[in-house]
Amino acid sequence: MRTYRIARAAELAGLSEEVIRAWERRYGVPRPQRTPTGYRVYTEADIAVLRRLKQLTEDGMAIREAAALVPAFDAETAPAEDARNGAAPAEVARWHRAIVAAAHRLDQAAVDDVLGHAFAALSPLTVYDLLLVPLERELGRTWQDSRLGVTEEHLVSHAVRTRLATILQTGPRAARRHALCACFPEELHDLGLFGAALRLREAGCRITFLGQRVPVKQLVGAMRAVEPDVVALACVTDPGADALRETLAAIAAGRPRRTVIIAGGVAAERHHESFRRAKIDVVAEDTDWRTVLGRLH
Repeated sequence: MRTYRIARAAELAGLSEEVIRAWERRYGVPRPQRTPTGYRVYTEADIAVLRRLKQLTEDGMAIREAAALVPAFDAETAPAEDARNGAAPAEVARWHRAIVAAAHRLDQAAVDDVLGHAFAALSPLTVYDLLLVPLERELGRTWQDSRLGVTEEHLVSHAVRTRLATILQTGPRAARRHALCACFPEELHDLGLFGAALRLREAGCRITFLGQRVPVKQLVGAMRAVEPDVVALACVTDPGADALRETLAAIAAGRPRRTVIIAGGVAAERHHESFRRAKIDVVAEDTDWRTVLGRLH
């Protein structure tokens, strides 16, 4: 079994030696082996734990809380991409069922608890793709066919959005790239915008998240003020062709020269040609995201 001295372990985990020693001293994690001469040596598993702790603390979790989750890390020491490809479908399905059951009971604490476990086990973007998007779709369907009320749907949506907003607020503030995320002026559907923000965050952007119903004048003012590398827009509800063209014309006229603008949502896909004429890329598939992210590097 390969082991590493603390300097190399710190380099591989993206932490300082001082932080690693402090975590070991205060919280007992990780638990490195010692050589006969007393030097700490770290296994690959130890380094995986350090990386996970680093990610959780960067996502806003207190180190004391993150350290308490270390016993549950066994299932997530593989890269997050493995989980995305189905390494833990049973666990994701269990979280899904538990949240729906908690919503039926109006048990906000239980919903928050399940979300906490999910975000502790997987990366934010993986939780979004595997758990939150299917969950929101199911809640929307059950609300429409009266199997679940608007109260229950709002309870879950609020918990999800609060958690995602916290993650975005604790993102990489010193990142070289900057992304501005906003909904169209009358748009209330922002879950897809959170997904775009998480993808941009994972690509190394710091995020300014404006959220729902951003008036076009304020959006243009924000673009000019911060000159972001990329602006992500959510356009789910169709505002009508005339209103859409007016909004797009204002955005196109106010965009900074170097800013890439992308848009997503049902209405954006429906009016794809109008967005194209405004030089705004509609992102609907993974291949579209690869193209956009490639332009940022």
